[in-house]
Amino acid sequence: MTRTISIDCDPREARIAVGTSGLTGVSIEHVLSTPIDLAPGEDYLESKRTIEAIQLLLKQANVRSGNAIVCIGRSNVELRSVHLPSVDKNELPEMVRFAAQRHFANVGDTWPIDFVTLGTTAEGMTEVLAASMNPARIERISKLLEANGLKLGQLVLRPMVASAVAIQKRPELANAPTLFIDLLAEEADMAIVDGKHVVFMRTIRFDSSQDEASRAKTLTNEIKRTLLSAASQSSTLNVKQAFIWGAATTNNVLCEALTHSLEMSVASLDPFDLVDASPKAKLEAAGEQGRYAAVIGALLAPNYSAHLIDFCNPRKRVEKKRPIFKYALAGTTAVAVLGFGFYSYYSRHAELDSVISLLEKEIKDNEESVKLADVKNSQWKKVENFMSADFNWLEELDYLSKKSLPADKAIYSGFLFTTEPRTNSASIATRYETPEQDIAPKLQNALRDTAHAVTGKGISKNPDKLSRFPWVQDLTLNMERRSVADPRQWKQTPVIEPQVDATLEDVTQVADGAAKTDAASAIKVAPSKPDGSVPADPTKSTSVGEKPVESPAPQPSLDKPTADSNPTSESSKAGA
Repeated sequence: MTRTISIDCDPREARIAVGTSGLTGVSIEHVLSTPIDLAPGEDYLESKRTIEAIQLLLKQANVRSGNAIVCIGRSNVELRSVHLPSVDKNELPEMVRFAAQRHFANVGDTWPIDFVTLGTTAEGMTEVLAASMNPARIERISKLLEANGLKLGQLVLRPMVASAVAIQKRPELANAPTLFIDLLAEEADMAIVDGKHVVFMRTIRFDSSQDEASRAKTLTNEIKRTLLSAASQSSTLNVKQAFIWGAATTNNVLCEALTHSLEMSVASLDPFDLVDASPKAKLEAAGEQGRYAAVIGALLAPNYSAHLIDFCNPRKRVEKKRPIFKYALAGTTAVAVLGFGFYSYYSRHAELDSVISLLEKEIKDNEESVKLADVKNSQWKKVENFMSADFNWLEELDYLSKKSLPADKAIYSGFLFTTEPRTNSASIATRYETPEQDIAPKLQNALRDTAHAVTGKGISKNPDKLSRFPWVQDLTLNMERRSVADPRQWKQTPVIEPQVDATLEDVTQVADGAAKTDAASAIKVAPSKPDGSVPADPTKSTSVGEKPVESPAPQPSLDKPTADSNPTSESSKAGA
């Protein structure tokens, strides 16, 4: 576990808090304070009495080593609100330092400058709250701590540290701009928080001998000045609530007085409610909890450094490390790849040249064929245009006669057949007469199909008043361009011979074989003997006294006789 000591001083008192950081957070072990008796006009940061007071507190807390966080008052630093153009976050530290040369009264090249980003203005500018401190003072504070076995880790602003921690621990306080008031012996730190950022800080002084009513009146006037100063910097900043660090029992009367005079909510906020404090620490701060708000908040500062100004760790431009080894490895790989590529190219160069020469020769040999093909293509285009415009007008007239209405409903008075040369589409223009005006749409619908588009002009009275058909209309029948199959795209389709049933073919072959065998047997039959004995098989012989082998009786055939069966073989079987 890491032990951390936070130190805070003002002209009348020195305070420390000792805490340990673990997995569960920060735990407060001790909170101690002691008065400082300074001479008139003596700077408490440079006084030996302040050093002696801090040494006494460290001895009481039994602290001999550790990391130290020091809180510094607002009056010891130069603080400005600066508007800068919107740039990359890594470029902002350099721009803040450049702008500080114009906005800060006393700043040198070696002075540490830290800032917090507040947001973006309506004009698109980035607003930052920047602060600077004399590096000589920082050096003296660091040496003082080293003499007592401590190492200076952070140097933070006292008005900012407590209020920033409060907003992180109590997120509901960030819903509206909030004023935090830290009452000390002769000073009061005021910090206005908007969202999660401290946007305005101010430190006031008052007489410690004032009674409660006089102090309330002084605080009321100073709070009003603080709110006016903050509103002059940001017109949209409207503070609705205020909190005084301390226990409710201690600040009850003061909170009621300020609420009545300021006409805004003023309440107490105990800093020990924000952290895990030991019973011993709470007992040491009994009745004075508010004075330890800064040192308690400072122990949590490492967790909220993005919202704090720290002069020991000012924000700087982060120099990106160049991966030289990776660059060298990538360069070596690229050189190897390029070398292999050049080697492959030149090794195949001769082969590619030979291939190119062969292709050029082949192209030259095919030039005559290409020219002839171009001639054939142009000739085919002419034939195609001719065939696509070759309409059979008799078929079209036949179509009109079949699709048209009966003769008592419509008669035609003439036809004009035309072909459009550019599109090779054809049309038939005619005039028909009809006894009724309502027959016109019926006739058009009867003649219309996917290949014929029918257009009729307005129907009118027949000039021949004696005609039985008083209505006439001009009709145009448009036919689409005929499609002609390109003979070059014709593909020969192989003729598939019908398959013969395998079973029927096998049966036919068996029948043919049996018929041939029977015919051969009939030709080789020996002549019959007079005694009527059965003639022996001429292919076989038997010895004297040997019983001839009986031939098996022929089995009747289950197959039906076919048309090509031999009748001679059948009769031979019967004779045998």
